Amino acid sequence: MKILKQVSKLSILCSLPIFIVQNNVYSKSRVLQNKLNSVKPALSIYDQLGKLNETNLQLSLNAINDIVKNKITKYTTYKQYYPVKNSILKDFDGNVFVLVEFYPTGYGIYNVSNGDIVELSSSANSPYYSLNNHNNLYYVPMAGYYKKVNNSYVDILTNQSISSLFVDELKSLSNNLQMNAIKYINSSNVKMVLEGLSTNSINTYVTNSANLDVDINDLYQSADVEVPYSWYFKLNHSSYPENITGTCGYTALSLILGYTEIFLSKGYFSTEEVSNYIIPYEGNYATGVPTITDGLLNEFGENLGGSVPSDLTAATNLFMQGKNKEYEIYEHVWRFSNITDPIKDGVPAAYFGNYSDTILETNDHVTVVYGYDNDGMLLLHTGWYVEEGDILNNTNIKISRLGFFKEGGVFALYNKSAHQHNNYFHIGPIMKMCGCGVLVEC
Repeated sequence: MKILKQVSKLSILCSLPIFIVQNNVYSKSRVLQNKLNSVKPALSIYDQLGKLNETNLQLSLNAINDIVKNKITKYTTYKQYYPVKNSILKDFDGNVFVLVEFYPTGYGIYNVSNGDIVELSSSANSPYYSLNNHNNLYYVPMAGYYKKVNNSYVDILTNQSISSLFVDELKSLSNNLQMNAIKYINSSNVKMVLEGLSTNSINTYVTNSANLDVDINDLYQSADVEVPYSWYFKLNHSSYPENITGTCGYTALSLILGYTEIFLSKGYFSTEEVSNYIIPYEGNYATGVPTITDGLLNEFGENLGGSVPSDLTAATNLFMQGKNKEYEIYEHVWRFSNITDPIKDGVPAAYFGNYSDTILETNDHVTVVYGYDNDGMLLLHTGWYVEEGDILNNTNIKISRLGFFKEGGVFALYNKSAHQHNNYFHIGPIMKMCGCGVLVEC
């Protein structure tokens, strides 16, 4: 399969609601136990900030190449990733990051100060990939990608200049994010980068080679813990309601409701809603996903915009009226939430965090987390695509939780009903399958 250029973007963050937990009227009269002892990333505390080798920069870059490549290949079937380019990135407060770009695809962004991989993809090119000039590049973790042109700053994804007021906001955000990140220093990585304990240098000879015919499934990265049927999110590149007017929370809810209907128990969508909003997938099982159309968003209310976890609870209860389904809702604000709780229970979750959407120049976005690594990285579907058919979009991105200095909350939908088969996978003109993988009658 031809490797395509990534053109979509990462995005997240939402405002903080009052602490509320709600359960559906059909569910048992209990709430999900909230585990307050949240899991911290497995990083050691170290009293010395990381830095690049001042006498031999290439030694440090080689070490970073090694760190990022090892992280990618630990979780992918495909192993032949070659580092082909390094770029120095800075945030708007002067903190330094290193971008590693790989052949045939993939990238990672490393925070020099604390030794943390902030952002990682095994199946997409970096947002900086198509630039001819890799100087004067800027990056704010989970907030955006920029370049300096003359005396102004340009958002790489929109190719538009940003205002001086927005630059000031990015400077403040950069400082806040870094102050949080340096509370946790990976001393092993810091030492390795400073001393250059690696020989994994740039491979210039592969940059002129033709694209490899690599199966996209071999490029998807796994995680230490994933929800069942996690391939639904990895393969779901544009088969969900598009977030074009700031309805990211409701887009995330659509992904979660679709997952619940397709894999756990049919009946979350009424017969009429199935007819209106679900298009079965035609092809071999687990090679694609049914489509949930844009019109589903209309079922969640009028004048939809930004959201907090309680908004998704209200929208779910509205959508479920008159349906004899038993479910529970995990809804917590940031002080009481732990994104890994639902994932450990096998349930994908909408995550509200400090992960800004710079296309809309707002601080509102929600993603769907469907896995996590033991070192604290989250595996997620960003809920954003730029064009139909862009198969290498941000469905399979890892981010570090250290990139957040605030977390806006978590929403998850727990199915408590018995499994009921559906026929949303059409293998041929006669054969149909349920999301659970069994053949069903037409």
